[in-house]
Amino acid sequence: MDETLAVANADLDVRGFSKEEYLGLVERKAMMDLSDNMGPYKTSTMLDLVNRNPMEVKYVFRKAVDRANELNVPVPTLDTLVTQIEFLQRTHSL
Repeated sequence: MDETLAVANADLDVRGFSKEEYLGLVERKAMMDLSDNMGPYKTSTMLDLVNRNPMEVKYVFRKAVDRANELNVPVPTLDTLVTQIEFLQRTHSL
């Protein structure tokens, strides 16, 4: 979540938004609370993998990593996750 917020805030910066409009701890907590209160679930990416359906890697994950690279924002965790998902996608011809 922290890497995602860093990319989002860097994107807001280059688009001319003020720092007061950046996403911060309040937004982070709200997103985490939504996820925590959902109860046990599987993500759509996991369901796609289990059901051997194409995964939405490009739009859900890859674009965020690409934007981070454009903005020189380090996202090592997100990059590793995307690499692993893309590997699984290639391995299972999804």
